[in-house]
Amino acid sequence: MRVALKLLLVATWVGILVIAGIEAGVWAGEQLTLTKPITTPSTTGYTVERLTLNWPDATILLQFRGSNGEAASCAWSDATATTLMRQLNKLDLSVKSLQRRLLERAMADGCLGAGTVVGTPD
Repeated sequence: MRVALKLLLVATWVGILVIAGIEAGVWAGEQLTLTKPITTPSTTGYTVERLTLNWPDATILLQFRGSNGEAASCAWSDATATTLMRQLNKLDLSVKSLQRRLLERAMADGCLGAGTVVGTPD
């Protein structure tokens, strides 16, 4: 019961922080700068727009906004999603920000092109 409550609180805080940033018109302080820009239009980077953790259905949806306003996303499900959500719950985000971790994971899994995460965490 205590673990479930902690998970719910973490997921709720992540949701509140993401929504607060969107409502305030503030986008992520960090972004992925692509090594090789995507053409048509020339996309040079992405920022994290939304992270959805669905524990009951074991799914994760990660949405990005490109430098020209285009949308991109990554999705994980089943055992992979459950493993990632458990890891996320235990992370020390004072060492590496959540946004940086999300951008790096999206690059590693091939959802976004290769690049360098730049900027300062909000």
